[in-house]
Amino acid sequence: MPKSKIPASAGRKNPKVEKKAALLVPKTPISELQLHHKTTCNRKYGFQSLGTHCLRYISPRAKELIESQKEGSSEQRVFHVAAFDLDDTLIKTKTGMKFSRSADDWKWWNENVPKKVADWLEQPFPADTPANTSRVIVVFTNQGSVVNTAKPTTPSKSLDTLIEKLNQIANSPALAGVPLLAYAATRKGAADKKAHLGSPPELHDEFRKPNTGMWKQLQRDLAPGTPALDVSFFVGDAAGRKKDFSDSDVNFARALGLRHIVPEDFFT
Repeated sequence: MPKSKIPASAGRKNPKVEKKAALLVPKTPISELQLHHKTTCNRKYGFQSLGTHCLRYISPRAKELIESQKEGSSEQRVFHVAAFDLDDTLIKTKTGMKFSRSADDWKWWNENVPKKVADWLEQPFPADTPANTSRVIVVFTNQGSVVNTAKPTTPSKSLDTLIEKLNQIANSPALAGVPLLAYAATRKGAADKKAHLGSPPELHDEFRKPNTGMWKQLQRDLAPGTPALDVSFFVGDAAGRKKDFSDSDVNFARALGLRHIVPEDFFT
């Protein structure tokens, strides 16, 4: 019997499919990877590197809310979370280029952003809301071009630029003094890879949206308080529409059970 002809493409790996699958399924359970969170590096303006996989910022007001629940209070806080992607959601470039050219190359996505954020923070809670409820603003952003170095003495221009930009945003009139937390999923540089320093690849994957590592880090940072998923939401432009570069934001929200909103609906 003649052998059936096998198509030339059979058995070949599709790099695009494999890359997407690698993002969605971490190779190591996150519970085991939490050990790597012990490696933190203090940066300028109160920013911290968590290994090489994440840059974190917790504003003074957010720290007050978090620490107040650990000062003898028997009731943990409940946090209503308004979460936002950064690029092409909260901000866009002044130059009109896809990627910013400097720390100063940003402006609000539109003129409504500051008011919409303020309105959400200041709106009254419903009458039946527990007294220990607080609101926080959170930023979750994939920053795959930013090199997060394992050693604080190792220079990284891309990391310095991101810190300067996020610091400007955090201290802008719209956000200065508000409870703000920001998480940026970063990458490991070639030198650290060669020296086997920094976070493992699985942890880098887990922290990039649509995976939920940044949200899990938020949960740890808010503990013993907890985010209220039913009233929280995530605004992000990567919704899988024809004009979008990705569907990572909408899938991030879906994985968490969060309501997803595109910036065109939230800020207009």
